[in-house]
Amino acid sequence: MSERLRTLLARPGAWIEAADESGRYRLRLSPDRRRRPALTLDEAAFRELAREPGLAVREGGGWRARAGAVPPRLSDGGRPGFMAGTRPVTTPDGTVKPRAVNLGESPILWLARRKDPSGRPWLSPPRWRRAKGCAQTPSWPVWARP
Repeated sequence: MSERLRTLLARPGAWIEAADESGRYRLRLSPDRRRRPALTLDEAAFRELAREPGLAVREGGGWRARAGAVPPRLSDGGRPGFMAGTRPVTTPDGTVKPRAVNLGESPILWLARRKDPSGRPWLSPPRWRRAKGCAQTPSWPVWARP
């Protein structure tokens, strides 16, 4: 349950308010009280959140997650064409560091690879270059050459 609490608290606008009953707290996902609370917490869960990720006093009452305390999580699903991976990148000072990249195929390359019923590519080389935003002639993929 604590992982779910942390994930919900990491959402933009999420905050916690003290409930009327003593020792109870409500987790709200919108900036005002017009919507129902997402969860009701007991004192132990509130104290755990206060310790990790840490809470800050919210303007207008209540508490919110401390800035930078909750790292954003990438969704595992709902991202067609996205393949998470890393690539080594050389920084300006000459060190090589791994960086997170999308290893999936771009939509432009997907269209360039497709052919119409007569065998012609959907995107001609000039259109492909314009779509990629290249002023110079890029290397046209071998598998997509007309």
